[in-house]
Amino acid sequence: MNLTLKQLFKFGAVCVGVCALSASAVDYVSDSFEAGTVPGTILGSVDLPIGEYKQVTVGPQEVITNWFAASGDASKLVLTNAAYAAINGEGPISNETSTLMLQLETEGNTLSRAVTDVLDAFTTPVYIDTLIQFTPSEDEPVIDGTDVKVALYVNAASNLVVVSKKFIDLVEYFTEPATSTITLSNPIDPEKWYRLTMKVSGYEGFGFTEIWVDGQLITHANATDAIASAYNGSFFLNIDDGLSDINLISFQGTGSLDELVVSDQMPVFPDAPSIIVLTLVAEGGNVLFSPAGTANSGDLVTMTADDWFRIVSVTGPINEDLSGDLPAPNREFSSVLTATADCSVTVTVAQVSGPHEIGGTTFDLAKLSTWAIANTLGEGDVGASDIDDYLLNVPPTTDATIEITSIVVDKGAGTTTITVGASDPLVDFTELNGTLYVYTTTDLGVAFTLRATQSIDLVAGEAEVVISGLTNEFIKAIVE
Repeated sequence: MNLTLKQLFKFGAVCVGVCALSASAVDYVSDSFEAGTVPGTILGSVDLPIGEYKQVTVGPQEVITNWFAASGDASKLVLTNAAYAAINGEGPISNETSTLMLQLETEGNTLSRAVTDVLDAFTTPVYIDTLIQFTPSEDEPVIDGTDVKVALYVNAASNLVVVSKKFIDLVEYFTEPATSTITLSNPIDPEKWYRLTMKVSGYEGFGFTEIWVDGQLITHANATDAIASAYNGSFFLNIDDGLSDINLISFQGTGSLDELVVSDQMPVFPDAPSIIVLTLVAEGGNVLFSPAGTANSGDLVTMTADDWFRIVSVTGPINEDLSGDLPAPNREFSSVLTATADCSVTVTVAQVSGPHEIGGTTFDLAKLSTWAIANTLGEGDVGASDIDDYLLNVPPTTDATIEITSIVVDKGAGTTTITVGASDPLVDFTELNGTLYVYTTTDLGVAFTLRATQSIDLVAGEAEVVISGLTNEFIKAIVE
């Protein structure tokens, strides 16, 4: 896979010719990639190579091809992915229920869709309208060829980049293509579908392209406004600035595509979602919100609690909250924002608690998580090798141990006082996460048994345990 050309979207003009466009709206390309029946035409099916889509058999030995794929191109039609549901039927092809999409895998080659007619964008503007799921480019792609009008890709920082000529005025412009990095209200999300619309038109012999993302018109300092000698406009000067023809739409790299339309009619966009100032409140611990600060009505808002914390309630203008009868708490929760005005969402989290098993032994999760947090350990960082340090409440890798340092027998009182110390001064017997126990046996071949203690005196550096009735027995002390 040629990563330098990942998800590159460009428009070509390589044929010479002019066609007369009718006054009524005409769709010169309308590819839904769906299944259907048209005599002599191959329509959509799962795993259909894109080069076969809409091939038309017009005679025993004559086939018209509309999609041109190079040898090795793995692009094919597949079932729409889960993220496609967010489109909600608001794509370029009205009333289209989509089950298939184009999965782009051009393997470094160029995949092109031929336009039925060679279109003269200077006579009547041409609109290219599609749904697209971008794959960010790890490297800056190289745009070559003079037959390209504009090119688009998403860079590694998830910003949309437009490649065009840089406008100066109607007489002067830079001859080499320039990149215009577009910062949208939210970075391009590779998991999300976008409606990408382009209008190609001409003025005074120059070709220009305007671009909309989800109905939002894109502007940049490299573009001009309303074909005037001013910057920060929406008209990007085409690389092949003086050529009016459009006969190919080309793609390179990876990504997903659906509902490709080329028309002489301006698309009608659904009402743009309102941008909302989102106040996000976390109670009981830290929560990572995405998106944060601002969001659109209808956006999926995801809340993720820190390690060792669980979300126990979420309240606010979302389509599904965590309140009332709570499900099992989770670190992450997502819900669609339903607000149409500035609002707040409150997330309450709680530290984990209850029993937790490691290596066949059950521990108090509240204590274990407190120790892990204090030592900056994540949930996946605590294993069986950490248990001794946890029980003695010392930092990981301390590898401290305890030992019996003295045994004093009081025959008159019938008691034995056992002093227990530690190998590391960090051990504080008053702050143990475990409990100090004494076990004895009269025969090392017999299992040790827990002895009841008369008293335990814990101080920072040692512990004194008093046991009654101890005679001629082996003794060991354990924190567990």
